[in-house]
Amino acid sequence: MNIGREVGNVLHFSEQLDILHKHISFNELPVKKRDAFDEQCILLEEYLGEDNYKNVYKRMRTLNILSGVMAFPVLLLIIGVIVYSKLNEEVNIFAFILENTFLWIGAGVLLALILIVSLLFYITKNKLYNKIYPELKHKLNIK
Repeated sequence: MNIGREVGNVLHFSEQLDILHKHISFNELPVKKRDAFDEQCILLEEYLGEDNYKNVYKRMRTLNILSGVMAFPVLLLIIGVIVYSKLNEEVNIFAFILENTFLWIGAGVLLALILIVSLLFYITKNKLYNKIYPELKHKLNIK
């Protein structure tokens, strides 16, 4: 994770939220102001009578949660293997894993699924912020 990029993203979305708030105030739109960028976009889209942003945002959140749910057991298993191998040095846990084909094939399949879900999340996120949000701004006549 690049901390500089993340700080830049936070500043960018903060600036965009400020632009949306100014637009709401200047045009006296009957839309509540929210402190969360995505919530504000969803409310503005509802004002326009659409739900594209909301649907893609829900899909993005679902993919993010799914990747975390899939990765959590893997993390627990890795921690368990490391702790168990440190506490019981007579047992070679890594040899046990390599001898059991099901374990390493299953781990490979699970890793592939996590990577696919993460890739889908990345694609959905880019679609939301690089395509749908600019369209929303255009429909609201925000430059």
